Amino acid sequence: MPEILVVPVASAVFVKNLTGSSQTGAWGVGGTDLGLPVRLRDGRFGFFFGDTFESLAPGGPGWRSPVMLRSTTTNLDQGIFFDSAAGGYAKEILPNAHDTRQLPSIEAPGTEFTVIPGDALTIGTRTYLSVMSVHAWDSEDWKTNFTYLAYSDDAGENWSLSQARWDNHPGALDQCWTMERHGGYVYVISTAFGRNKPAGMILRRVPEAQILTPAAYQGWGWTEQTGWAWGNAPTPIIPGRIGEMCVRYVQGTWVLAYFDPEAYAIVTRTAARIDGLWSEPTIQVKGGDWGATDGTYGQIYGGYIHPASTLDNLHLIVSQWNTATGTPYHAMQFKTSVTPAGPVYTVGGAIGARYTQLGAETSPLGAPTGDEQPLSNGRVQDFEHGRIYWSAATGAWETYGLIAQKYLDLGGPTSPLGWPTSGELGTPNGIGRFNRFTEGNIYFNPQAGTHCVYGAIFTEYGRHGYEGGRFGFPTTDEYATPDGRRNDFQGGWIRWVSATGQIIVS
Repeated sequence: MPEILVVPVASAVFVKNLTGSSQTGAWGVGGTDLGLPVRLRDGRFGFFFGDTFESLAPGGPGWRSPVMLRSTTTNLDQGIFFDSAAGGYAKEILPNAHDTRQLPSIEAPGTEFTVIPGDALTIGTRTYLSVMSVHAWDSEDWKTNFTYLAYSDDAGENWSLSQARWDNHPGALDQCWTMERHGGYVYVISTAFGRNKPAGMILRRVPEAQILTPAAYQGWGWTEQTGWAWGNAPTPIIPGRIGEMCVRYVQGTWVLAYFDPEAYAIVTRTAARIDGLWSEPTIQVKGGDWGATDGTYGQIYGGYIHPASTLDNLHLIVSQWNTATGTPYHAMQFKTSVTPAGPVYTVGGAIGARYTQLGAETSPLGAPTGDEQPLSNGRVQDFEHGRIYWSAATGAWETYGLIAQKYLDLGGPTSPLGWPTSGELGTPNGIGRFNRFTEGNIYFNPQAGTHCVYGAIFTEYGRHGYEGGRFGFPTTDEYATPDGRRNDFQGGWIRWVSATGQIIVS
């Protein structure tokens, strides 16, 4: 019985060819690849391409890399169109030695074959681009000299090299980047450059303001002592051979697209948290033989997500190069949809600003579990491990963990504590935690537990230095006595007499 070849179903549909003499020849871009997109400071989209030639095939005149084209297309379904290039005639935006000798020492002059873009993002008015200094193309075991960051403050027209550099070494997984900003951090997923290295991809993060400081990057890794945690040496989050990658945060879901050499396909995965579990891969564009009529495409690679994508209208930039004939050597546009990693909730306004300041879903609050809701004379939103409350008088503040549970048990903003006026803080003596409220505090201490103090008893507690004074931490909530109310503390008690308003201390 003859063998039946089953080709996995591909989800994405072809939209158009993006590059070539008729599409991009006006800027001297005939043959090119990659085309990774970024939203620029002025709202336009920049597209970064790799080795570029005036002819349709590699090896012709006008060899440049990287180059950048711009687009104002927002209706992606009608296809992306370009309307300008950095330099008019698309110039080489970064220094490139174009030395094809492939000498053995990466420190010697003349060892940079070309410079290839990895990924880009914009923070404020500055666009950052990760690039790889490529040492050799002599096999799929491509060698890089190093990866570095460049930046532009004028929507990509002119670029500066930063001092942020990551040298290549055996086993390095920090060469081929994709990056996305969220919650005050830039998250970087990276791997080795080359498609036959089975080491997988790693995850790091850095505060946005320190993106040019390599020492500030934290790894996401696993140890027997800590489990998975930030600050460990990076542990691969997805194993196997990996090609070009692109990660984007789309409508509350992390979407990762990449070339999978094992599947010979552009695939996507989704996750609710970038440091959480990723879905199994979905094949979007399947590789196949040249001239095939089964919906496959010959010699594909890349897979970059357009920044204007949504989950149900995700657009991918995919490259194709016929290495036998030289052409086509171009970038294509595909559209598809991806399944959310979970329910998608919007976090916006003052609550959203506070959530972002805390680190969004990587904060102690975790991911949102519902939309913002009215509460009393304010607003509230639920998260995995707590809530953010907002009122016009107090602003937006969070509670989480045991303090959040205590506050809920008491009645939240309708309790005697009122609305939060701070997030969770460490006590000055370093042995507890607390939240401030309009009428008191909730304290946590490992020995004393989680308890509230408010009203007149709280005022007296403050006169004695709060938890740092002779009373220490509360060991009970306020409770009723025959003549009033009382709180017990590590160092005594404070009682309020209802008939006279008198305060009595132990």
